[in-house]
Parts: sequence; structure tokens; C-alpha cells
Amino acid sequence: MTRAHAKRVAEIEKATFASPWSEAQIAELADRYGATARVLEQDGEVVAYYSFYDVCGEGFVNNLAVAPEHRGKGLGNAIMRDMLYAASLAGITALTLEVRESNAAARALYEKFGFKAEGVRKNFYPDKENAVIYWLSV
Repeated sequence: MTRAHAKRVAEIEKATFASPWSEAQIAELADRYGATARVLEQDGEVVAYYSFYDVCGEGFVNNLAVAPEHRGKGLGNAIMRDMLYAASLAGITALTLEVRESNAAARALYEKFGFKAEGVRKNFYPDKENAVIYWLSV
């Protein structure tokens, strides 16, 4: 991901998350030390992305999303495989993330790739929905 991708990634964020990151926050990922941020493009258009931070050798996944108009085509699987590969190259030993308790599609994707639900953060999101904490040893 480069700063040039930030506008499109922000559009996907807004279409996907109730509390999306801003375009400026996304642009900063491109230059942030310890951050890995990648996009998946088709025909020159960003259709999916993810980012994670390296926190003492463990990866904290910020966001992972596929543009709504491109869902159901296996891109979630592709972006997950790439994220696991990038984490391995970065020497990450485990990945963690939070996901809305109600987000069945995302939870199923994470579980398909071996993430395990390890806890709950009560009232985590601004609308007071719980977050499920997932972990994966890489």
C-alpha cells in the first residue's frame, strides 16, 4: 500500500466498517515503522487490503476488507493468505485481532485460516457491541 492507495482504501473502509479509519490515517500506514499494509488490485483498482502492526514480534491486525462489489469471489481467502505470508516474512510469531461479535462472515474467514477465539472485549465498539479477540500462532 502506498499513500496513493489511501483514497480508495478509505472508500472501502467506509463501506465496510461502522467506525472507519480516515484517509489520512490510512495514508500514514504507508510510512509507519513496524506497519505492514498491502492492497490487492484487479485491473488497476484496489479491491481488498489489510494492515497489521508488528508489536514485539506479534502482529496486531488493524483492518482487513474486500470492497463490497467484489465479495464472494474468493478475495478474502487471497488477502488472508497474503497476510499470513507477509507476517511470516516479517518474523511475526502470532497474529491477533478484534472483530465484531455479529460479523459472522469475517469470523468464519478467520476461523477457516486457524484463528481461535480467545476472549471477548465487552462494549468494545462505539455502539457498545462486543469484540471477539482472535489469535493465531504463525
